[in-house]
Amino acid sequence: MSHVVATAGHVNHGKSSLLRALTTMSTDRRPVERDTGRTVDLGHVWTHLDDGREVSFVDVPGHRRFLANTLAGVGTSPVVMFVVAADEGWQPQSSEHLAVLAALNVRYGVLVTTKCDRATPQWAQADAGRRLAAAGLPNWPAVAVSARTGAGLAALREVLTKVLRQVPQPDRAAPVRLWLDRTFTAAGTGTVVTGTLPAGTVRVGDRMKLGPDRRPVVIREVQRCGSAVQAAHGVSRVGLALRGLPAGVATRGWALVSPGHCWMSTCVDGWLDRPGGVDGPAPEQVDRPLGGRPRRRHLPASLRLHLGSAVTIARVRVLDSDGESLAVRLDLDQRMPLLVGDQAVLVDPGAAGERIVGQLTVVDVDPPPLGRRGAAAARASALRDVTTVPRDTWPLRLRKLITVAQSRAMTGAAPPTDALSVGGWLLDRAHRDRLHARLVQLVSGAGRDGPAEQPVPTGRVHHPADRDGSMPVPGVPAGQARSVLGLPDSRLLGLLLAPGLALAGDLVVPADQQRRMSPRVATALDRLRAALSKGSGFEAPDADGLRRLGFDPSVLAAARRTGQVLVLGPAVVLPVEAERAAVEVLARLAQPFTVAQARVALGTTRRVAVPLLEHLDHRGWTVRCADGGARRLSPRAKTGVE
Repeated sequence: MSHVVATAGHVNHGKSSLLRALTTMSTDRRPVERDTGRTVDLGHVWTHLDDGREVSFVDVPGHRRFLANTLAGVGTSPVVMFVVAADEGWQPQSSEHLAVLAALNVRYGVLVTTKCDRATPQWAQADAGRRLAAAGLPNWPAVAVSARTGAGLAALREVLTKVLRQVPQPDRAAPVRLWLDRTFTAAGTGTVVTGTLPAGTVRVGDRMKLGPDRRPVVIREVQRCGSAVQAAHGVSRVGLALRGLPAGVATRGWALVSPGHCWMSTCVDGWLDRPGGVDGPAPEQVDRPLGGRPRRRHLPASLRLHLGSAVTIARVRVLDSDGESLAVRLDLDQRMPLLVGDQAVLVDPGAAGERIVGQLTVVDVDPPPLGRRGAAAARASALRDVTTVPRDTWPLRLRKLITVAQSRAMTGAAPPTDALSVGGWLLDRAHRDRLHARLVQLVSGAGRDGPAEQPVPTGRVHHPADRDGSMPVPGVPAGQARSVLGLPDSRLLGLLLAPGLALAGDLVVPADQQRRMSPRVATALDRLRAALSKGSGFEAPDADGLRRLGFDPSVLAAARRTGQVLVLGPAVVLPVEAERAAVEVLARLAQPFTVAQARVALGTTRRVAVPLLEHLDHRGWTVRCADGGARRLSPRAKTGVE
């Protein structure tokens, strides 16, 4: 079992020395770090605790000039050792790093009072404990240590073991998003990248996507804690050798992701939780400069966004405020692989010094444009409402209708179980009810305004009355219903029918009307089915044959209205069950197939085969190949989804 722990605390409070005492390894890689004794970049070391747990440590710089490096290190680590020196106590960068923990929502950690051989630790430890509690971290255990003498190190190991047992274990089957914090080229190996794997699994041979242009790469080697392994699971520090990437291309801040499980975004909507209070309309903000008194200032138009190890400039538009948080839209300078629910940190790199503005919760990774008056406030209201439901439903709740692939890319998770699903689409249940009510209105309106008795010419649908006395039946062509309701796929219409509606051929009709047939219609249908049963079942009669069977224009219109026949063209009429029967016949053909092959299999003529195949295309049972000369059964036909 592996874990990752980051350090935090003021410069020169002994973070690197503490890790050297715990692991016997030095985190200082750069000459300037070894010469000055100050950490300026991220360092990584590892050890095993007494119960066998493998722990990797991320050493972050304490100096305020390296805030970006601090955010990169702490932002990918679920556990933190917060370090305060006994001889100096709480310092300005202690406050800055505490603000980082609050902004990143870090919940697990240990308060370590170092240099207890130089001063008694009680006062510094008690003061730091009060500050952590005030920031919402009241239950962190505290340990006093001396890296020089080794005092307290055994106790720290025991406390770390207890804390790590409380940390929830990530899902090993989750998609991968690994933020790179170091990249280099190794002789004989090629491009090597390192980072903290928060969840999921990386394996030798995995195909991944890398960077803002989603370059395809293959993992050729996996290392964890200095050893080559076949696979590594989150949470762990990993080094990966990549194939398919030119030397010097990758950089810190890029992400290695599982294909199809992140949304590449340049614009996001979200909620910004600010450390200060709100006085007056947004974007007014009160914040506390490090080591200074609170003062009021305006939210800048541009901020720096930090997520994982990535950093980019974000132009800010405030949509609305609820008094505690701001609904904002951010336009990003670079494409980033984002997920709804991501928590990023916004920093103001102003002339007075870097300052953490607050924590951004990403709610929408592909927001719509804001045009009309009042759109910003309406959008803020929608963002507020959607955050009351589980995160994996946010994209669907905001869009009402979404593909399974889009949902997976935006959430990094399986589609929500409470969504209606058909043909690769997800439909929000509340939106489905609204669409159903609208469809009922359309069908009812068609019944009131339907024309008098008329034949049904090719390419048009009417709703005539039977000459034998039956009344006009409400009905709306399926294509018209899809257009009015904004449905991009014909299969979605089936989700809107119940209760009270049915699909009768190409018409949406009241369910009770689908079963109504006059004696004349029933007799004509019986004759048609009897005639077709003598052959293949697809040898549609010609116009004279239809008249002999009793299908005058009014009878044909009534049969079509009740969903008993398919009118495929001039004098090309088949019983409605011929649709399913044709799919079953075509399923036995080698895929793809031509019109000629389908005609032979169906045992009919081109007069029938061509319009029947076009009907199956329209209904989504078959799809044309790219060259247009052949067809194949669709996934819907293979799964039997209506």
